[in-house]
Amino acid sequence: DFNTLQTFIFYMVIKQYLSEVNKYPLLTSEKEIEVAKSARAGDLASRNLLINSNLRLVIKIAKKYSRKGNLLDLVGEGNLALTEAADKYNPDKGYKFSTYAFKGIERRIWSYLNQSMIKLPPNQKMTMRLIYKVCNEYFINNGVDISPKNIAKELNKHQTKKNYTAEDIKEL
Repeated sequence: DFNTLQTFIFYMVIKQYLSEVNKYPLLTSEKEIEVAKSARAGDLASRNLLINSNLRLVIKIAKKYSRKGNLLDLVGEGNLALTEAADKYNPDKGYKFSTYAFKGIERRIWSYLNQSMIKLPPNQKMTMRLIYKVCNEYFINNGVDISPKNIAKELNKHQTKKNYTAEDIKEL
């Protein structure tokens, strides 16, 4: 089944990414200041170390919002914000890099989510949730995806205001 394969690949990519991220040690406060000053002076290796050592922060923030969007996309946006933070960070101001980067990462992820979300009227949101529920239950019980015609039948059992057709479901 394509969806099962797609889910498997997604989790394998996440697992691989996490194992790569864990190769970089967390920096002590002293080492972070040293690395940040070196990065600010133009040392590319120090800049990369500062970024790579804080990728866990991006993952932590992205997980917080993963119900609203694709985790990989959120991590990608967070990584862009982390890179920007590394370029702008001034260790002489006295705060930790993670504290400085946190709000920028969160803001970037929120901005991405707001741009990518489709705004639906409340009644359509409710219908979409019901379709999602029907599809999941059918897949769990039968191991295959449900047809639009059968989705319409199930929705019509639950809703009395509108009589759905397979074409309505395809359009949604």
